[in-house]
Amino acid sequence: MKVFFNFYYFINLFIEVILNIKKYLKMKDLYNTLINLQATDYQVDSRLIKKNSLFFAIKGEKVDGHSFLKEIISKKALGIVISKNYNLDISYPSDFNIFRVDNVLEVLQGLAAHVLKEYKTKNIGITGSFGKTITKEFLYTLMGNLKVSKTYKNYNSQIGFPISILNIDKNKDYLILEMAMDKKNEIKKLVDIALLDVVLITSITNYNQQDFKSSTEVAEAKSEIFNGNSINIINHALLKYDILKNKKDFTYSIYNEKADFYFDIKKGILRDFENNRVSINFPFQETHLIENAIASISILKILKIDYSIFLENIKNLKTNNMRFEKVILNDITFIKDCYNAGVDTMIKAIENMNTKNRKISVLGAMCDFKENSKKMHEIVAEVALKNVDVALFLGEEWKHIKNIKVFDDHKSIANHLKEILNKEDMVLVKGSRFFEMEKIFDFI
Repeated sequence: MKVFFNFYYFINLFIEVILNIKKYLKMKDLYNTLINLQATDYQVDSRLIKKNSLFFAIKGEKVDGHSFLKEIISKKALGIVISKNYNLDISYPSDFNIFRVDNVLEVLQGLAAHVLKEYKTKNIGITGSFGKTITKEFLYTLMGNLKVSKTYKNYNSQIGFPISILNIDKNKDYLILEMAMDKKNEIKKLVDIALLDVVLITSITNYNQQDFKSSTEVAEAKSEIFNGNSINIINHALLKYDILKNKKDFTYSIYNEKADFYFDIKKGILRDFENNRVSINFPFQETHLIENAIASISILKILKIDYSIFLENIKNLKTNNMRFEKVILNDITFIKDCYNAGVDTMIKAIENMNTKNRKISVLGAMCDFKENSKKMHEIVAEVALKNVDVALFLGEEWKHIKNIKVFDDHKSIANHLKEILNKEDMVLVKGSRFFEMEKIFDFI
């Protein structure tokens, strides 16, 4: 009876293997067909479609890409990848390419993986609860003398990541890939797309990761970036998480001398894992920016890139695109940090207002919390009130907090700000993307 059972087990296993092979070959044929179309670009956003684009109709929680197919065709796109179950009841040119598939997102991700395997690049993966985008940008700037590409803006999700890979120039020696997640196994899916040579984790927090019960769970999910063959770098502060401690190869820090890469802020000296000491003068004083820069340098040294190649680019490091971007208006320093906001990034931004003059914070609400929103806003408000001279707030989410100034719109908070501003003040403007805090500058 036992032999009989084992026989059917192996028969079923054999059938499953055969079916998987057939699926693999079928998908490989599809990927090659899509590549041979020679699309000018690949898109999931109908607004970005132009002539000869290839569009992937992704069905999301709020928007279904299939709703825009008429627009896609009118813009003379090369073709569309749609769900096989979708009823396409609109007219289209006879030479228009239509691909019906079981799962559009899986095809998008599979195509990106298929394309990337054709290139012999050194792939660098960067993740973290915060600091990953600016670390990516710093690294890209430092590698300015080399052949390098990076993922576009913050295209780091299950959809944005493969789209970015398909559209960036892959005829380079290095690719810098930013990876984000909201749930367990999402980093793993991104790693399946891009086999990584060097990986870095900047930070861990569960403030903005509402699907995780603790920061330890976040650390476990982030550790999916380690693929077994990569060289792993982590912020030294993350050694408290065993899963990261056990898999790390190198650490970096501006606070702990035991790190493999340690930068002494007072002396301006970097000591690396080979005990080399290098003097570095960064074009900023904010500790969180220096920490991100040291993270970037640690990657370069692990890649065996000599200091002489990238130190000259230190002076070019800068923040922009509304990420701790400094703007001087009428002798007043504004820190335009409007791209997004979480508890940790709010606190770091407030604490890194380096000035002996008056400090003013203008904070929009944070919108990514499924629960504990009141508590999270209380934490930030408390830090603001302790660290700045004047704290102003925008959004309903702050209104339960006593004895603070809360405004309902950009114009009213800007008008109040104009009444109290003095020359040489420093003003931090920060909030979630939903609040578009940069609009305050339209009224100043």
